[in-house]
Amino acid sequence: MLPKLVVNAFSGMLSYNIALDLPKIELVDISPRIAIQNSRLPGEIHGDLADKILVATARETSSVLVTHDSKLINYGKGKFITVHDPC
Repeated sequence: MLPKLVVNAFSGMLSYNIALDLPKIELVDISPRIAIQNSRLPGEIHGDLADKILVATARETSSVLVTHDSKLINYGKGKFITVHDPC
């Protein structure tokens, strides 16, 4: 079984509409748990709210975060989430 993915479609590598048209990609609502976890993330993460929501979503859904954002890639090196850089 393939891992679940959280795709950072806002980094310029993939448009939002194209991401949703890919097979097995689904839109995940920001649940109350994700909203709370976004302010309680472990380790050092910068203050960008959108990035924190992506990280919290990846953690709560046990998904791989797919991004080319260097700040998120560096955060993934702390082993709090799994990050994949497609480039």
